[in-house]
Amino acid sequence: MKKLVFIVFAALLALSAHARTNASIANELRIDSKFVESIPFEYAACVNDKQWSSCKQLGSHYDFGRPGIASDPQKAVMFYKMCCDLNNQDKMCCEKGYAKELAEKHEAGCKANDAASCGKLAVVAYNKKDFETSFKYAKKGCDIGKDQESCVYLASMYYYGDGVEKNYEKAFEVYNGLCERGVYNMCPTVGFFYADGIGVKQDIKKSKEILEKICPDKYPAGCTQLAVLYETDKYGMKDEKRAVELFSIACKHNRKSKACEKLGKTASEEIACENKDPHSCYMAANAHKNDPQKMLYYYDKACEYGYSNGCFEAAALSQQDAKKAMEYAYKACKLHRVDACEWLMQISTQACQAGNQEGCNWVERIKTGK
Repeated sequence: MKKLVFIVFAALLALSAHARTNASIANELRIDSKFVESIPFEYAACVNDKQWSSCKQLGSHYDFGRPGIASDPQKAVMFYKMCCDLNNQDKMCCEKGYAKELAEKHEAGCKANDAASCGKLAVVAYNKKDFETSFKYAKKGCDIGKDQESCVYLASMYYYGDGVEKNYEKAFEVYNGLCERGVYNMCPTVGFFYADGIGVKQDIKKSKEILEKICPDKYPAGCTQLAVLYETDKYGMKDEKRAVELFSIACKHNRKSKACEKLGKTASEEIACENKDPHSCYMAANAHKNDPQKMLYYYDKACEYGYSNGCFEAAALSQQDAKKAMEYAYKACKLHRVDACEWLMQISTQACQAGNQEGCNWVERIKTGK
């Protein structure tokens, strides 16, 4: 027996030692904001263990600087290159590590009328706030090959007047072309332009038609702009119920969207609960303190999706149905809610000692975990 215990203990020690890699130690130190102390372990993970993510971390440290670590562009480029060499799918590492080489490549490509290369150059120039250069590349990329990236930047620059004089008509023309070519995330902007008469004659009916084509199947987020048409009297088609329906579709697609803000916290929590987010179910239940049925419904959903607090609260709300309350408490116990286990064992033991067979059955069930 002692030999078996020793073997198990030794195996656990080996597993523990194996788990503490250079990368994991560096990660622990970063979590504690000990950036300087993490450097030797990060370096070993990058150089010796060939961990591309550690090379990326080092590149980031020297790129942006950290407490106790000064920015060092040369070191940043070196580590970004190492990251890219180990994982050429990491866009950030490759673009930052081989920025000069990529720029030369894209410059040659754009001169040879490769629209995508022009688009890449437009993005780099825009990020450097060199808007005139960005506009030059974006216009060429959009004009010669309808490159999506080029056209998106070109439309934006026409709209905001970055690197070129504001021109809403040209902005509309480019955005509309993108939408017609199936770049559906540009269609809400076209709908907005039509609805408010920006760069084009106001046409609310046309705005509605465009938005209905993409909402909800092709681009659910576009339902937000469609909802705006129904939200108030501004566009002459106020329908609050329809607006809520559309905001709900968009919110369900993206919980951080403006649609969720429009609906309010409770409604957005309920929608997130429909998407099987247990914490949101729990928060939705708490928002219905004056409606026990709704509270129980959402606590039950939180429990179903694995949130022990939901199970425990559902048990408390189900006191009139002892069997149901016990089942909820047992689920909470199985989900490692210690006080639920203790409560369940206490009342089951008391019932068993009083000669209640069902109580004895519960005691056995708790002990065996079946």
